[in-house]
Amino acid sequence: MTTSPSSPVADDSPVSSVDDAPPRDQGLSSRAAAVLVFGSSAAVLVVEIVALRLLAPYLGLTLETSTLVIGIALTAIALGSWLGGRIADQVDPHRLIAPALGVSGVVVALTPLLLRTTAEWSPALLLLVASATLLVPGALLSAVTPFVTKLRLTSLAETGTVVGRLSGVGTFGAIVGTVLTGFVLVTRLPVSSILIGLGTLLVLGAAVTGWQARRWRRATAVALATVVAGTLATGFAP
Repeated sequence: MTTSPSSPVADDSPVSSVDDAPPRDQGLSSRAAAVLVFGSSAAVLVVEIVALRLLAPYLGLTLETSTLVIGIALTAIALGSWLGGRIADQVDPHRLIAPALGVSGVVVALTPLLLRTTAEWSPALLLLVASATLLVPGALLSAVTPFVTKLRLTSLAETGTVVGRLSGVGTFGAIVGTVLTGFVLVTRLPVSSILIGLGTLLVLGAAVTGWQARRWRRATAVALATVVAGTLATGFAP
């Protein structure tokens, strides 16, 4: 009597792999990413150029003042890009973009008031306050690009394309911000009005971004802070 050995049953079902899974939707379209990077990069240069005119009555429009402003702006860009990239790897960037835009907008809108008040009450602190009003919004706005890049990187195969495209958009935004400020805004508007308007636009952008990310309370709080900042700056700015 012969016994048939039991044969193992072959499993022909496909094995799922993380690499084979389709990339998940990050909730940020290519157009929205371009707008965020373009706008934040342009805003950094607008603040830098307007700061030169705003500080001229207090520090003079000299080579030293220009060097100081440019140096602080570049420091802010480097710091924001570096820290923004590290934070984007640890925290969901959806939670970061709206606060970065909102806080920077409030600081920008309050800059004329802060500088005037400091110059009147404590001239010795003017340089420190001026540096902070450049460094804080510059770093926050520069962090937007790595936040957006993190959201757009859904596949390693597109890394070069995504990073290169967003870098180009950011550079183009900086060029537009520079030309628009130097040839149009500064010649037609008071510097305080430029900063108040820019701050308002940034916070509106934060509100829209927060709304799209379904963070209603945060967007509302940021928008309210901007209204208060704009009111104060309008009433007391030079």
